[in-house]
Amino acid sequence: MKMRRTMAMLLSGVLAAGMMASAAFAGESEGADMTGKKVGFSPVMMSSEFFAGMSDDMEAYFTEHGMEYASADADGDVQTQIQ
Repeated sequence: MKMRRTMAMLLSGVLAAGMMASAAFAGESEGADMTGKKVGFSPVMMSSEFFAGMSDDMEAYFTEHGMEYASADADGDVQTQIQ
């Protein structure tokens, strides 16, 4: 049961990251100036190498393109993650 919950939390984090990234680019044309746009990411657990690596890659990409990036560790608490 614990493995199933962990997998569900992992998948929800990945889906949330994808939705946030797509929302940041919604309505923007190719090559549009994204300077000043804000992007946030709140993974289930930043202690996971997967989420930490994802956050590092997202930060590099977004800051390279002039966007503001912020991440917050939910530390396994879904209620914290959605705040």
